[in-house]
Amino acid sequence: MKAWLVTYMKLQPAQIEAKGLGSTNLKVPATETREKQAPNRRVEIVIRTPKE
Repeated sequence: MKAWLVTYMKLQPAQIEAKGLGSTNLKVPATETREKQAPNRRVEIVIRTPKE
């Protein structure tokens, strides 16, 4: 996702923090079926603007 933002949105790599949370931030337990675990495969984007 970070590479896409840099390539297509022309953002500077230093502006983007990519963090893999793996199994630490699940929305659905890993014991569920692959289909039910779909919400765990996600990208969350937070945009912060400078304070004036």
